[in-house]
Amino acid sequence: ALVLALESGGVRIYHADTGHTCLVNNGFPSPAPGVFELAHRQVGGADWWFASTYEGVVPPDSDNFFYDGPGSIYRARDIISQGESATWELIYTSSSHRAIAISLSSSGELLALLSNGELLYTPDFTAESLSWTRIKLVLPGEAMRFTDLEVDWGARAVFVSTFGLGVLYASLDELLSHPSGAELQEMNEGLMTVNVRNLLLVEGEEETYLFAGTQGYSVWRLVLELERPGQGGGEGEQPQPGPSPQPTGPTGLPISIELMVGSAVAAGCAGVVAWALWRRKKRQSWPRAPPWRSNP
Repeated sequence: ALVLALESGGVRIYHADTGHTCLVNNGFPSPAPGVFELAHRQVGGADWWFASTYEGVVPPDSDNFFYDGPGSIYRARDIISQGESATWELIYTSSSHRAIAISLSSSGELLALLSNGELLYTPDFTAESLSWTRIKLVLPGEAMRFTDLEVDWGARAVFVSTFGLGVLYASLDELLSHPSGAELQEMNEGLMTVNVRNLLLVEGEEETYLFAGTQGYSVWRLVLELERPGQGGGEGEQPQPGPSPQPTGPTGLPISIELMVGSAVAAGCAGVVAWALWRRKKRQSWPRAPPWRSNP
């Protein structure tokens, strides 16, 4: 089945095997608002669906309408099997911004990117009453527009795309530890533009890729080599709180702590101090990511 977000309003399900279609609009206001984003995840034996809506009057710059303005987030369960009888539930709304992108973990976490540049987080999107954490971002410059979000839940890595600052990243646990002002870092080496429209995270059998769709400069691909906390927090397992993934060198290989300690001893007291400072910095930030490659 295909589940379609309708700019004209609501959600439509199309069953390719039978050709049957139905609108799933119960719970939406009437007329149904335009739906910008759909997110889906199976948790606890149920199919959970989330819809980000946009509301208000379309401005003259229709492209801008997709990234600014008021909106809401709704959730529903088992909409494919229930069809028209499924009901959407309002779980978040704002008169000034909307959710641009929503990412769901297999353990029930939800992280959304809001059009005002903040992140919205809940630890359990299946709970009857949701608790929300708003995370303000500290940027390395000025972003004209926030465009997309991807989360590597196993590595607990957050990626945000923008117009003006390209692609930014941070540790999810670091963001949750500093909701009043969490710092993001740029990862744009190799990109021909800092105007990035879309991100797509793809986990392969051996490697994880992050794709970036840019404004006028094609699609780019980055190989992510981030270790999972405990070496066992991959998708499908409960993410474990803890430090950010182990840093990697320019080749993507893990940096050997033993080698660093040995070098520090050989370098004397100054080396020991430098190593201690590096260890402190490692807990606070990630290394620069490897360069992007064009994806023809």
